[in-house]
Amino acid sequence: MTIVRVVVSVGLLGFLFYKTGPDKIVDAVRAADPWMVVAIFALMFAEHIHGTYKWMILLRHTASNVPFWPMIKIRYLSAFIGTFGLGAVTIELVRMYGLARYTSDLAMSFTSILMDRLLGLTGLSLMILFGVVMESRERVAGIEYWAIGALVLILAGWLAIMNPWFRRLTDQLILFKLNMVKKINRSFEERQESGDPQPDKLVRRVKRGVIRLLLSVLEMVRDKQNKVYQSLDTYRGRPGLLAWGMVQSLVFNVLRIAVVWAGALAVGIELPISAYLVVVPAVIFAMLIPISMAGWGVREAMFVSLFTLYGADGDTVLAMSLLVGVCAVLSTTPGAVILMTGTAIPSKPNGGIAP
Repeated sequence: MTIVRVVVSVGLLGFLFYKTGPDKIVDAVRAADPWMVVAIFALMFAEHIHGTYKWMILLRHTASNVPFWPMIKIRYLSAFIGTFGLGAVTIELVRMYGLARYTSDLAMSFTSILMDRLLGLTGLSLMILFGVVMESRERVAGIEYWAIGALVLILAGWLAIMNPWFRRLTDQLILFKLNMVKKINRSFEERQESGDPQPDKLVRRVKRGVIRLLLSVLEMVRDKQNKVYQSLDTYRGRPGLLAWGMVQSLVFNVLRIAVVWAGALAVGIELPISAYLVVVPAVIFAMLIPISMAGWGVREAMFVSLFTLYGADGDTVLAMSLLVGVCAVLSTTPGAVILMTGTAIPSKPNGGIAP
């Protein structure tokens, strides 16, 4: 998969460079307004700060009172590592591990990140619909149907994780598998007691090891699932908390859109605000698909293909996307410093991930 992601990123970037020419891209970046580049970094800094605050809102109801400083360190570290991995997937895994190490509560860590991600995806879908409503004529054909479809799937996810019936169903499925493996284990033990005709002792040991491994894994999964559901229950009776989290997710997405808007102005692209509301969330959705290295190539191809529908020059759009991408990587340098100083994942004196 790593090879596939590298091939996708390099292939898309190589194709775009071939059609544009490196000289044009370099000239466009050199001619960028330095003050707008400063604005890009300022907005990215605000994005990290607000993203940390948004995450902390979802942790207010828990017994773990996590200070701001460990949270911002975890966020910067995850952003830095995410630039060299699967992007959003790597970012969320590092965030989950970092918070679990500090709070000794893996279920709560996973749940808070799950809620944060669901709120963010809901906000992205709403942004696209806002942009479509603001447009005088449709530029990206069918984008509203994709946004509505994504919103329906996200709402289905909300209902699933909050619905007791769905929880009972998943628990029954795991319990069914667990009982089936236990039945196989009893049958295996009975054959051993009555004298197994299988002469190969190695085969018997492998069978016994596989059965015990399956039992351990299924029991662990059921235990973790129950803990996650218990953590999710703390959100069910707090609609005000979720509503405030939704507001903050919309603000966070506005900051992400503002970063691209500043990048466009830096290279001389002027488009209506509806273009950014439609295109930027669509690009973020595409970058969430783990088929490239941290979204490189996918981001550039999406920006070029969509912004040109609004009349922007493709060469300039490519330069803008690369400029924003490089600034995004540079904005995570505090995460590199945290990693090199050996204080990457803060932990309490009695910290550690709960079993």
